Amino acid sequence: MLREDSVLHTAIRCICGLYFMLQGFVQTDAVGKILFPNIHNVFVVNYKEYVRSIPWQHNNITGDTFRQFNGCTMLICGFLLVLNKYVKVSSFVMHVMALWSVYAHMLASDSTYMAVCGGVISTLMLFMCFAQKKEKED
Repeated sequence: MLREDSVLHTAIRCICGLYFMLQGFVQTDAVGKILFPNIHNVFVVNYKEYVRSIPWQHNNITGDTFRQFNGCTMLICGFLLVLNKYVKVSSFVMHVMALWSVYAHMLASDSTYMAVCGGVISTLMLFMCFAQKKEKED
């Protein structure tokens, strides 16, 4: 079982946290439009399809709103993972978002690669949720 004080846990936490931070920055308009315009535009186009995966679509949530929300959530969870704060909560939130991304990619008929990446990230985050506590020494 994965332990909180292991090198593997630290590596997964930091690598995934940095990845979530980067993707969060790219998806948000405040940073993504300025620093990553090409990748940002890909997200803008794709989220018009991904918004169909929202069960409460009747509330007129646009693709842009959904993209901004997901970007901010990823950014916050990424920061928390890198800072080693609220790791289990952040991991669980990212686990749910990654599962949702698999569903959204399947609905949008994206490549299998994208859905598999979401599944791998979801699995990693699930393992992080159930990491064992550090052993206390007397």
